[in-house]
Amino acid sequence: MVASGTDAPPIVVERPQPILPWVLAGVFFSMACGLGTAWWLAAAAISGSMNPPVSTARNAAPSEGILLITRPQQEAIERALSDLRGGMATHALSSLRRVQSENPRIPSLDYLLGLAALQAGKIEEAEEAIAMSLAKGERVSDSLALRASLEAQAEGDAGWTPIGDVMPAAERSLHEAITADPANPFPYFELAMRWRLRGDNARAKEMLKSARLRLQPVDAHAAVDVTLRLLELQGMEDGSLPQLPQEAAAPADLFAAAYLGLRLGEDEQATAFLQKARASLPPELYNYLLADPAFAPYRARPGLAEEF
Repeated sequence: MVASGTDAPPIVVERPQPILPWVLAGVFFSMACGLGTAWWLAAAAISGSMNPPVSTARNAAPSEGILLITRPQQEAIERALSDLRGGMATHALSSLRRVQSENPRIPSLDYLLGLAALQAGKIEEAEEAIAMSLAKGERVSDSLALRASLEAQAEGDAGWTPIGDVMPAAERSLHEAITADPANPFPYFELAMRWRLRGDNARAKEMLKSARLRLQPVDAHAAVDVTLRLLELQGMEDGSLPQLPQEAAAPADLFAAAYLGLRLGEDEQATAFLQKARASLPPELYNYLLADPAFAPYRARPGLAEEF
């Protein structure tokens, strides 16, 4: 989606949705929450660059003083991550609980438990797991971003807009996440989405560019590229919009063409571009990109409900 790291005429601000997503996350994952991309943030978090640094499986004796992780435990974690990607958070959470009961010292396990618990709606368990991850000094930046998702849910609309000099708790946690690991792109992306939904698109663009410099996964690059293209098109007057292309292939081109079609009243062509994007992208990434505020004014149009 991711929260985080986390950049038109003002748009109607809708209350952000709960985590998982930016994925992946949501994410980061993540995209998770009162943050616009935590559900995506979570998806990104479990898809590659943020996988837990578990050790190679071995059956050394405890006296060797090293961290032990058996092959069955490692395979259980991998299955849990696959379940999270597939939306089976409750099943993933059960698997991770079993691993924790056998070996609570596995690095990043508390973070993953917090991620799965949050996705499964087990808020208290997510809070405990995130707090434990932070107390151990594990995945600090990611855990702070995950905590921001919880705080955004608790704050609701009251925490969406800063009051005077008081920064919402979720936003403070995202700033702390950036301080803890300036190379982590997802807190930048989450901050960008918060500003974007406030209508502060100029600030969001700068934060998105900062996030892009720190990205590695292809999906994350695609998400940022799509968002920047949509921001560019949103800022154009109707008379200065480019012509609607006949063909598109890259995610940024497909979503840009779909948005152009909607702006120009060519709903059938817009739908065709969205269907092509749906067929070529992972479901969590497609759903995250379709949740972009640029598409909000068109969701209620007759004939488009199936796409949105």
